[in-house]
Amino acid sequence: LKREEESLDNIKQYYVLCGDQEAKYNSIANIYGGITVGQAIIFCHTKKTASWLAGKMTRDGHSVALLSGELTVEQRIAVLDRFRQGVEKVLITTNVLSRGIDVEAVTIVVN
Repeated sequence: LKREEESLDNIKQYYVLCGDQEAKYNSIANIYGGITVGQAIIFCHTKKTASWLAGKMTRDGHSVALLSGELTVEQRIAVLDRFRQGVEKVLITTNVLSRGIDVEAVTIVVN
């Protein structure tokens, strides 16, 4: 890694190899079973995957917000405002949010 790509000392990074979508979901579920998560941001490769994950997590009782390029600017702002206020504990998004977001309560980011 280049120096500017290195992580900060207080940030821990883990890599989990998953075979398929269900295995990825189970890995995320295991994180929630093993540590205390304030808020989380989960990045998905496609809108379809983000929508699938949001639905599955919602059905499993998680408070989830979905942010994708299909939303208008006003809708995106509303979703981010609710997430910042803690209304939803998980923000699932695509690369529409790749420029960054700063939410103090976020304790885990999944790529």
